[in-house]
Amino acid sequence: MHAGPTEVGLAIGIGGIGFPLGSLLSSRFNSRVGMGPALIWAAIPSVGGILVSALAFGRPALAVVAAGVFIVGIGQGCFGVNAVTLRQRYSSPEMRARATAVHRFVSWGALPGGALLGGFIGQVAGLRSALVCASVIASLCFIPLLRSPLRSTTR
Repeated sequence: MHAGPTEVGLAIGIGGIGFPLGSLLSSRFNSRVGMGPALIWAAIPSVGGILVSALAFGRPALAVVAAGVFIVGIGQGCFGVNAVTLRQRYSSPEMRARATAVHRFVSWGALPGGALLGGFIGQVAGLRSALVCASVIASLCFIPLLRSPLRSTTR
């Protein structure tokens, strides 16, 4: 991209506006399609935005990165609100803390391995390849989402 850390940081920061915006829009989206389906639909931009960032090159590269981060943010903002709400709604009060702990252990526990794999792929095959691999791996989330009862969870 031939951009310095400041320019890349600004592009990511500007794109980051999508996260709170996605959170704010989640209520409206939930009322239209239901909370479970909205969570599943929110996974699409969450994965798609990574692919958009992988397309960044040339003069508009920083704008494309910002757009990709924004798209991820829209999806993750909605996804996060719905995931936490559903987890707390369907966990018994005495199990809520444990359910959150298990979720964080699994999802945050995968981050170091993903970072290591992404760094390796980026070093060997380049940043674009690492982003494409990240989007392919992230798209695996659709397997459990589409097989779960979330498709019919409306509230």
